[in-house]
Amino acid sequence: MREPLGYNEEVGECYDRHLTELAVKAPRGRARCLPCEYDASAYGPHASSYRPASPYGPEPHESNEDLRLASGDGEYCRPHSRGRRRARRRGRFRRLLRRPTGLGRPVAMCPPGARGFVQCQLDLEDVCSRSVLEVGSCDPNAAVRSIIMPLRPARYTGADLVPGPGVDVVCSAECLLDRFAPGSFDLVVSTEVLEHVRDWRRVVHNLKTVLREHAMLIVTTRSPGFEFHGFPLDFWRFEPEDISEIFGDLVIETIERDPLDPPGVFFRARRPAGFTERDLDGYSLYSVVRRRRARSLTRFDVAGAHCLAAGQAVVARLLPLRARHAIRQAANRCSSQARRRGGRDSRRRS
Repeated sequence: MREPLGYNEEVGECYDRHLTELAVKAPRGRARCLPCEYDASAYGPHASSYRPASPYGPEPHESNEDLRLASGDGEYCRPHSRGRRRARRRGRFRRLLRRPTGLGRPVAMCPPGARGFVQCQLDLEDVCSRSVLEVGSCDPNAAVRSIIMPLRPARYTGADLVPGPGVDVVCSAECLLDRFAPGSFDLVVSTEVLEHVRDWRRVVHNLKTVLREHAMLIVTTRSPGFEFHGFPLDFWRFEPEDISEIFGDLVIETIERDPLDPPGVFFRARRPAGFTERDLDGYSLYSVVRRRRARSLTRFDVAGAHCLAAGQAVVARLLPLRARHAIRQAANRCSSQARRRGGRDSRRRS
């Protein structure tokens, strides 16, 4: 192999003509290419700085001259980057499967309609010098917190399943009573949470129990017809009639549909004096997994929700928006036809 022109110990660089020319040609941040017959001992201890900086190998340069170096005998040799490119593609696909939307970090944004409803339902008298709990508070935009904090609450607590922006206490909605005593808050706000919990009866019981007497509860959720959205999973849909039945033991002051991002339902209620909780064991809700009303979900339904979330994440990353809309419309047509066919069969049997 051709000997280098020289090596400077102070600068730590090798003054070889071919290496310095390549260092000038290669764009900043891209990996340096090396000949196949590379002798590190000839270039000193700092010669490793000329090795490829990326574990996936060099990126494409502007010309073939940038992709190769002249070896000692005058022949050109191409860097071995094909295997690195394959590893990079495999790594991207593995990261795609490892971090789907439905199985990753459950961060769900508060929709504009829900944020507007919370803002319209609260004033200074409802919040000032009172204790506030937000269930499902992980939101980088701090949509609900930015509304309540200017009203000067005495204590504001954000609870969510995972740590993140706006989360003060890491606690799932099913375990609220494990962290907070009954009757601990004057105001409880829960936006876009009820449709994501498997045991909705337990969550409803917890929301009612942590309220003090005459305390206020504000809840927003989704209705049938809203698409599956796994943050982290998605199970239920609520109609206004369901809200009136489930929270009928509270004094419901306002109930309305989402005007901006339908279908959805919002309501505000208060816990009355002498509160007696209603029994909801026999009540059925519409399940977005089963596409019909159900009293509860099995582990197979939960596995199906996981599969739906993972498939939705992969499709969202691989297919363009127009193709996803076409697939969604076809799936909705198939499900509606299946429901109509099932209704006709049931009427025939009756």
